[in-house]
Amino acid sequence: MNQERKRRRDRGSGGIRQRKNGTWEGRVSHGVSSPIVYVYGNRKKDVIEKIRTEQARPRADNEDKRVTLEEWLTKWLDLVEHDSSLSRSTYDVYKHKANHYIIPQLGSTRLSSLKAGEIYGMLDKLAKVKTGGRTTQVVFGVLRRALEVARKRGLIATNPALDVDMPHHRAKERVYLRSIDEIKKFVDAADKSPLRALF
Repeated sequence: MNQERKRRRDRGSGGIRQRKNGTWEGRVSHGVSSPIVYVYGNRKKDVIEKIRTEQARPRADNEDKRVTLEEWLTKWLDLVEHDSSLSRSTYDVYKHKANHYIIPQLGSTRLSSLKAGEIYGMLDKLAKVKTGGRTTQVVFGVLRRALEVARKRGLIATNPALDVDMPHHRAKERVYLRSIDEIKKFVDAADKSPLRALF
C-alpha cells in the first residue's frame, strides 16, 4: 500500500521524475494527437509549478479541431472587413476568391488537417479549367494569408501553404510597333473596333 502511494503522482502535476543529476523533469500531455511537453527544474516544486502553467496555457480544444476551412475563412473575412488598415476593394477581392475558388474546392476540409498536397490539388484543378495565372496567384495568396492568421491565433500549428510553391504566371508578351506602316494598320483596326474608346 505504501509503495502504491509512493508511485502515485501528485494531483495536477502530470508525470514527474528525478534525473540522475539531481534535477527534476516533468511531462505534460495535451492529448493523444499532441506531442508531450517536457519541463525541467532544480526542485520538484518548481517543476510542478511549470507543469501547472503549461496545463493552463491556451490551446486549440477539440471544438477548434473540428473547424472546417470554410468556417475559418468566413470568420477571417469578417475580421478583414472590419480591419481599418485594409480597403473595401481588398476585402471584396479576398471574399470573391475565397467564395468562388477556395471554398468550393477545400471548404469541407478540417482546418487542422489541411495539408500542402491538398492545396496543390486545388491549384492543379484551377490549371485544368484554364484559370488565369494571375488569378491563381491571388487565390493562393488569399489562402496563405488566411492560414497564417489561423496559425498566429493558435488554431493550427503550422501553415501548410508555406510548403507550397507560388503558382507561375506568364506575363503576356508585349507587342511593339516599330514602323509607320504598322502604326497605321493598328490605328485603322482600332477605329473599326467596338472597343475603340479604350485605345
